[in-house]
Amino acid sequence: MRLDKRNLRVNLEHNLISISSIYGRKKISFEDNPMIIKYKDWSPIAGTLLFKNKNLYLNLVLEKESPNININNFKITDFIGMDRGIKNIVVGSNKQFFKSLHLKEIKGKYQYKKKVLQSKGTKSALRKLKRIAGKERRFVSDTNHCLSKEIANSDFKVFVLEDLKKINNSKKGKKFNKKLGNWSFKQFETYLQYNLEYLGKLLIKVNPKHTSQMCSKCSYIEKANRNGSIFKCKKCGYELHSDLNASKNIVNLGISEFNRLYVNQPIVASHESYKPTNSLVR
Repeated sequence: MRLDKRNLRVNLEHNLISISSIYGRKKISFEDNPMIIKYKDWSPIAGTLLFKNKNLYLNLVLEKESPNININNFKITDFIGMDRGIKNIVVGSNKQFFKSLHLKEIKGKYQYKKKVLQSKGTKSALRKLKRIAGKERRFVSDTNHCLSKEIANSDFKVFVLEDLKKINNSKKGKKFNKKLGNWSFKQFETYLQYNLEYLGKLLIKVNPKHTSQMCSKCSYIEKANRNGSIFKCKKCGYELHSDLNASKNIVNLGISEFNRLYVNQPIVASHESYKPTNSLVR
């Protein structure tokens, strides 16, 4: 049952719920817990009442004004570009890699179980299939929550991602598109967005065109520059991991976009001065 301000009032300061029912207005008190304490200064605006496992739950929707973003003091070291991929969930321009081995392993197990249950087709198998699908969604969501929160809490203030809407998958092939569809890039982006807003930080999205083919040192573009995980520029010979090269191109584009949208004076410095952050998801 969905509830709004007309039939639900929640006072987090005094731990009191007031909810309309067919028997009139009911007032219920509740005890503090770590999650409630965390959101004491937020405003409840809606909720969902549900009955699950013989217990009654109230899921709350809360809101809070985002802090103002102060763009006047941003420096080149405040920017980080992030390349999202299949083998590595995220690669930062600060040389930080977030590998996908654990995520692929767990998702692979769920995919196998679902395939076996789908082949059976019984009612019992369909019930189990529904439960497994829910577990898989919660696992991926939890992974994206942890990853986005850790990245948002790093020392950077401006985070640059590729705009997924501008990626043309029609030429990638069915196998690539299936892998891409199994990943939760958009969910990660959504989680990162609201974590950054909460911290008063900025997210910029850029056009992904040529980010994997362009040399981040001399800007030479050629498809042959990239060979799997190795990027070697055919013009200047610059060599590094292909995902790291892409993330450096992304941060360069982000700085250009920031200068165009937010400031008049360009921010100029060498990206080689970036230092890896100390506390990101392992």
